Amino acid sequence: MNLFDTVREVLDRRAPEVARSRGLSLEELYRQMGNSIDVMLAEWQREGAPSIPYHDPVFQLAYVYSHVAMNAHLLDEALRCEFPIKGRPVSVGSALLNLLKKTDRLRICTFGSGPGTELLGLSRFLGSKWLPHIPVELDVLHMDRVDQWAPSSKALQDSIESQFGRKRKLAFSTSFLPWNASKPDVASQTRALEERHLFLFSYVVSELLDQAELDAVSGLLSQMVRASPHAVFLIIDRFGDDRTQANISSLVAGAGLQPLAEDTLPNYVGFDEHAKTSLRQYVNVIGRMPRGSRFGGKKEAQFVIAQRP
Repeated sequence: MNLFDTVREVLDRRAPEVARSRGLSLEELYRQMGNSIDVMLAEWQREGAPSIPYHDPVFQLAYVYSHVAMNAHLLDEALRCEFPIKGRPVSVGSALLNLLKKTDRLRICTFGSGPGTELLGLSRFLGSKWLPHIPVELDVLHMDRVDQWAPSSKALQDSIESQFGRKRKLAFSTSFLPWNASKPDVASQTRALEERHLFLFSYVVSELLDQAELDAVSGLLSQMVRASPHAVFLIIDRFGDDRTQANISSLVAGAGLQPLAEDTLPNYVGFDEHAKTSLRQYVNVIGRMPRGSRFGGKKEAQFVIAQRP
């Protein structure tokens, strides 16, 4: 599955809509997307947590262009990473595949999921592993503090289904639950979080703005553990960021979770070639490649897998 083909389909669908709403030509919109990427990079590189207007459709398109393929790749890699349990090598992906022998429905919650990047990473993994004749339903709950991601998320889901969903009998059942750090809806969250198999946090901890948000996520994580005590938690975030790493350790310990594995994730082999082929019309105007190519051989992400003991 070429992740950049999916990104292109999302951009081809959403970019004309956003350009019309802003009174821009497509070329003008693409240039604004490039400027938005510069803003995001500056925010991520400064001291402290970034402040990025993800509610702005132009920033959303810039994020889809620059980050969705790489983040989906990193999740796919994390699902495949093996670690020892009682002397036997296991992985989160193998646990999901074993579940599919007992049920045709995987119940997953993604937090800070934005346009649904995790849905793409999960679909790529499952599409390469499970038999085509076995029907699978991904029941995915998206939690995010920005509820304006819905159009991009729907476009991403439609693209996944068009690529291989029907052929492989992949169905989606998705829902969105807004998250407010200062006023969490505990009752609604508890009902929605029950009986989940997997919780995914992708580049969330590094973007928590202050201690109040960190405390709120800590409370939510504990609530997730209580609602789904047998679930696996997978956290992916920046590598080499001491603050983020310390906050991840604090969140995991505070929720009573036991780390099962911690490691770094490899880069996307063939990134430049795939990106240039699939996104040529965007690359030519935006003037920069999507995230990934500029990192060379460096490790740029870490992951932690944890579960209640």
